[in-house]
Amino acid sequence: LMQWINAVELHHSQTCRHVMMVAGYADAFARSLGLSGSDTALFTEASLLHDVGKLFIPISILEKAGPLSDAERKAIMTHPLRGAKALKRGKAAHPLVIAAARSHHEYLDGSGYPDKLAGDQISPLVRMLTIVDIYSALTEERAYKAAIAQLAAAEKRADDDKYARQAEHDAAEKAKEEAAAAREADEEGTKLANEAAEVAH
Repeated sequence: LMQWINAVELHHSQTCRHVMMVAGYADAFARSLGLSGSDTALFTEASLLHDVGKLFIPISILEKAGPLSDAERKAIMTHPLRGAKALKRGKAAHPLVIAAARSHHEYLDGSGYPDKLAGDQISPLVRMLTIVDIYSALTEERAYKAAIAQLAAAEKRADDDKYARQAEHDAAEKAKEEAAAAREADEEGTKLANEAAEVAH
């Protein structure tokens, strides 16, 4: 994990600061949803590695102050796929982390990239990552834009009918359902173990 983060920092310090910010928001978001420690750790790791594909994007594009050309825009849009492929080659990242790197620019209405995923094709982890990624990007100063206040960013996110409200609600509900299912499985396992113990006696 640290090797990737260090590589990103050496290539483009702003991207490194961005993923650190996203990871902080991800941790807070996960805790507010009541996710387990392991799920929170996985979400945070995905947040730290989601932009690793920008290692392969020229600094001239990442730091460009003006509008991108069509060719530059196409280049920047390759970073999710390139990041996922790099993590997969590394053979250490969790499959969900690789999927998050690939899909963090997908949107519920299918207008995102690189795979034009929509609705339930986008996992809860990716939905939550996209929320904190967008929020962080809005509040950061970039070469091509000024930062906006956190309250304004929250309002903008809340007003984004394309993604934010539905994604946050669906992700939270899905997380609660999965946590409830896990609890039920644990309780059923304990019950069966107790019954087996009684039979053994």
